Amino acid sequence: RLSAVTGEQSYIKCNGKFFAVALQGGGGPFTVVDATKPQRCNAVYTCNGHTGPVIDFDFNPFNENQVVSCSEDCSIKLWQIPEDGLTENMGECRAEIGHHSRKVTHLAFHPTADDVLLSTGFDNCVKLWDVANCKEINSCDNQHPDIIQDAAWDYMGTTYATSSKDRAVRIVDARSAQVVKTIENAHR
Repeated sequence: RLSAVTGEQSYIKCNGKFFAVALQGGGGPFTVVDATKPQRCNAVYTCNGHTGPVIDFDFNPFNENQVVSCSEDCSIKLWQIPEDGLTENMGECRAEIGHHSRKVTHLAFHPTADDVLLSTGFDNCVKLWDVANCKEINSCDNQHPDIIQDAAWDYMGTTYATSSKDRAVRIVDARSAQVVKTIENAHR
């Protein structure tokens, strides 16, 4: 059964090879399905290493077999999907990338730099991660007074934009983690 988690997330992500969708159940399961072989899914194999429901995931644009997931348990995990897709349940992630102090709500890989990941959380901050070394690169703290609802990279990855529950859109310099422009009341 599909996850019953609600919010502003995508709930399904894909790349040229797989698609992923969150499911209900213990361990925060989600499944990764081979998108190149359309068929009825009689057996669903899962990645289940979180202690809370999975909220978002994203595929690495430089490695089609890598997917990251985030959860209400505040963690971000990296999974290595076998070349032929899941043929059994995976209970162990490849690496735990990091944490937020409150649930993690959004993930987005950098569009041009390998192993750089953006995450947002209910702690009102945006963090950039070095996925290969499981280390935080920087954090945009204390610059969002309310919940961050979405974040998106520019096409080069030099800045990213965030939308917040306070109705403002902020443009953030990715290297300094500082807001360089704020558009007040950008949406209702």
